[in-house]
Amino acid sequence: MPIIDLEKLDKSRGRNTGDDSRGENDGIVTRRSRSVRRVQMVNHVWTALNIFKLQPAWQNEAKRREMKGKNLFMQETYFAYDANMRIGMYNAMHFSTGNLVRLRNPRLVDNEDGSCTLTWQPNVEGKRAFLDDRLRVIVLRESNPDVFAEIAGITARRADGQVTFRARDNKELSGAAHLYAFFMSADGKEFSPDEHFVSGWDEPVA
Repeated sequence: MPIIDLEKLDKSRGRNTGDDSRGENDGIVTRRSRSVRRVQMVNHVWTALNIFKLQPAWQNEAKRREMKGKNLFMQETYFAYDANMRIGMYNAMHFSTGNLVRLRNPRLVDNEDGSCTLTWQPNVEGKRAFLDDRLRVIVLRESNPDVFAEIAGITARRADGQVTFRARDNKELSGAAHLYAFFMSADGKEFSPDEHFVSGWDEPVA
């Protein structure tokens, strides 16, 4: 299971870069500082996407829009990051995009044994949805949203219509699990936009 810790990727976090200097234009400096920090976060997560082999998803979609992949990723996720360089607006975060059809009418249910079951309606849509499209799920936890991982062992395809997995087994993390589920084509070249779900709403952050 690939596990990414953004804090280890970010060598400048916590370092005084001079962006917070105060003066008569405090408001302008603050806005500039927040913008710089958000751009830094985009850079870190973009690097992490390469480890998950998801940069091509954004590059392919950006090409269709006559953009660059990193610019599209920044445009789509900019407001997911707080000014303190943490992912804070979870539903504004995305890990995948593309031309494949997203999950059709998905639903996530938490089970009594701590696992969760994701269901969707199998569908075929010309060249944009195939029964052998593979499901992938990335998870991050509220206790430390800098750390995110791909759920290992998922073999479900679009045709299956459901999958059960465990998203909150890492005892070093706590709080709700934010899940980002998407399809990847059988050849690994096409992707769908992701869907955001939450598992364990009532789990406290330790």
